[in-house]
Order: sequence, then C-alpha cells, then structure tokens
Amino acid sequence: MKRPHVFFLTSLKLAGEPDGEFDEQQTATGRNSAITGTTGDLRGEGSQGLNETETVLSTIEMTETTSIAAIETLNNVTQVGNTSEKLVMQAGQTILKYVQVGVASVGCSLNFASLVILKKCSESLSSTMLLIMSVQAVLDGLACLCGFLLAAAPRFWKTGQWYVDAMFCYIWHSQVIYWAFVTFSTYNLLQIARDRLISICYPLQYSSFTTGKVRKGLLLMLIPTCFQIVTTMLMAEYDSSGQCKMKDSSEVCHIVCITFNVLYWFTLYGIPVVTLICIYTRVVLTLKQRAQLQLGSSAVITQASTELARTGIIVSSIFMLTMGWDVTYVLITHIEGGEIDLASLLVAVAGLLSALNCASNPIVYVITLPVFRRKITTLFCQH
Repeated sequence: MKRPHVFFLTSLKLAGEPDGEFDEQQTATGRNSAITGTTGDLRGEGSQGLNETETVLSTIEMTETTSIAAIETLNNVTQVGNTSEKLVMQAGQTILKYVQVGVASVGCSLNFASLVILKKCSESLSSTMLLIMSVQAVLDGLACLCGFLLAAAPRFWKTGQWYVDAMFCYIWHSQVIYWAFVTFSTYNLLQIARDRLISICYPLQYSSFTTGKVRKGLLLMLIPTCFQIVTTMLMAEYDSSGQCKMKDSSEVCHIVCITFNVLYWFTLYGIPVVTLICIYTRVVLTLKQRAQLQLGSSAVITQASTELARTGIIVSSIFMLTMGWDVTYVLITHIEGGEIDLASLLVAVAGLLSALNCASNPIVYVITLPVFRRKITTLFCQH
C-alpha cells in the first residue's frame, strides 16, 4: 500500500530536477553578462580618463612654455634696464669726478691766495684770529690739493715695486693724508669758535688769549688727527696678490669695525658739530643783548665782532652740511654689514661735497668780511 506514495514522491523529485539546473544556468548567464557590461563600462571610463589626463598635461606644457617665454622676456627687459641704469650711473660719476677736480683745483688756488690777503689784514684782525685763519687756509688748501690728486689720478695705481705699492696703499690710496688734513681743519674751526667766544662773551679775558695758547690748541688737535690716521690705515689692506683694497665689515670683526666707525663719526663730525652749535648759540645770544645796550664806538666794535662771528657761523654751517653726508654714509653702511662701493654715485657725491667744504672758506671771507674785500681791491688796484 505504500508503493504508490513513494512512487509519487519520486516522480515529483525527478520532475523537479531539470528546473533547478535551468535556474542555475540562467543565474550564471546573467552574472557573466553583468560582469561583461561592468568591464565594458570601466574600459570606457578608463579611456575617457586617459584622454582627460593627456589634455591636462598638454595644457600644463603650454602653460610652462608660455611662462618660460614670459620670464625670458622679463629678463631681457631687466637686462636692458640694468644696462641703461649702469650707463646713467657711469655718466653721473664721470661728471661728478670732473666737477670735483675743478672745485678742488679752484679751492686750492683760492686758499693759498687768501694767505696773501690775510697778511694784508694784520692791522684789522687780532693776532690770534689772524693765526687761526691762516692755519685754516693752509689746511684747506692742502686738503683741496690731495682731493684734486685723488680724483684726477687712477684708483689704486701701481709702481711695479711691491714695497713701494704697499707703502702707497696704506699712506695714499687709503686717503689717510687727505682725511688727516680734513680732521685738522675741522678742529681748527673750534679754535675760531673759541676765539669768538672769548672775544664776545669774556672780553676782559681776551687780552690773555695769546698766540701761544692758540699753538697749544693746535698741538691738542693732533690727538683726534692721529686717531683718524690710525683708524683709516687699519681699514686698508695690501694682500699677497699685490692688490690694494679697503676692507669692509665682512673682512674685519664686525663689532670692531662698527666701534671704530662710531668713534670715527664722533671724532670727525659729532663732537665738533655739538661744540660749534653750543658756542655759537652763546655768541649770538650775547651779541643780541649787547646790541640793545651799546651805542657809538662800542657799536662799531660790536659790528666788527658780529662780522667775524657771522663768518665763523657760515663756515661751520658749510662744514656740517657737506661733511655729514660722507661720514654718516660710511657709518650706516658698516652698521648694516654692507660694503662701500668706491665707484658708486653716493661716494662720488661725498667726494664733491668734501671738496666744496675745503674750497668754500675764501669765498665766505669775501662775502662776510668787508676788510677782506677792501684788501683784495687794494691789491688789484696796485697792480
């Protein structure tokens, strides 16, 4: 009785087997189709990505090419600009050099000619003032002569003998002689101010202010002058290759270099300027007070003192305006750790201003001192 039931189940099983195999085949086929479609999509996307990458690379190459061309064009323009700037600088230096040579030569002649005029003024000037102004004329004349030779001669010329070249390197090419005369001349301006201070503010003591005291003052002026000589020579160097050059702050201990230049600035410029301002301020105030009180012959004496004081003030002012450029430029350059370019336009301007400082005094004498003008007129009329 159980057989029909078993047969029925068996028949159902056998009838269902073909359907299961078909479903698995369909599933496998669908899977393969999906994989094939996905691969195709990926291949299409990959090709599109490669094309986009090639486009970006080509764009970058074009940009680099354009940038290189722009940089080359800019470099060419910069080179042309630098060349033009150098030509302008060279032309300016040449013009300033010739002007400096002319000013120095004229200044040398005027200063030595003023010695002759000052001797003619011996009756109108005190013995101390005559001595101080004569010393000033000699110092300025020698400074102008050195400035003329330094500007006219080639820079760092050689003789062919190493010991001679080394000597000239430290003594001449370092400009130590020129700056020695300039320093001595600067402190002689203090002698003029001292004479005016005693004469106007302390007239009762002026009779004891003799030429002997002036000479002692000249000896004291050797102290700052010797300091200037030492510091200037230390900045020069004659190397093993036979070249004379000026050291910069990178070749010397920076602190030592700055210390020397600060002391040099105060010695040659700072101390004299402060002293001159203080003295002439006192002189001007005293003259104003005296002008309100004195009349007659005393007014004539006051006028003569005023003329000499005005001369000293103008000469001192010219010194402040002309010498401040050079010493301040050197000081700032060394503090910043830079190198002084002796062929630069700034150095050329400084040289011209220094020449003007040395050459201007005789012209100031003519403008401010009537007695000086009268002696010049008398001298020319005699001839």
